[in-house]
Parts: sequence; structure tokens; C-alpha cells
Amino acid sequence: MYALDPDDGNYWIYRLMIDGDFQGRGYGTRALAAMTDMMFETTGCPFITLGVAPENVTAIKLYERAGFRDAGFEIDGEMIMRLQRSEAHH
Repeated sequence: MYALDPDDGNYWIYRLMIDGDFQGRGYGTRALAAMTDMMFETTGCPFITLGVAPENVTAIKLYERAGFRDAGFEIDGEMIMRLQRSEAHH
């Protein structure tokens, strides 16, 4: 699930969920790549933002492998990460 946030004018990924029975099979990696590719192609946005719980190391590693980097701030206790169009790894 993603959307344009009217508060900051940025495109955010709000949810990326893979059922627990299917995790660890590469579906999350492929789904994230497909989602970010589609977002960049259809919106023209320069970067994509998301928030992740700092203790969710597995998700953070997934996002880092996709090119997301720590944006250097938190919102409501979540680490904010950004993917620059030029850094997307697909």
C-alpha cells in the first residue's frame, strides 16, 4: 500500500506485508522492487519514503538491500528510510 502524503507531498510506502508462511522465499524482495519501480515510473517522484520499527531488523535489511537509507529522523518511534530514484537497485 502506498500513497502521496498530503502533509509533506512525498510518496510513502505505508504497508508491505508478506504472510508469515511465505516469508524468506524472496517474495518481499520482488514485491518491493515491483512496487518501487512502478511508483517511480508512474509518479515521477524523486524518492520514496517509508517508516519501519527500529527493532524490525529483518525489514530494515530488506529495505537496505533495495537501496533505502536511513533518512536521519523518526516519526512516532519509526525509523524513516528513503530510496532515491538514482539509488534504486532492481
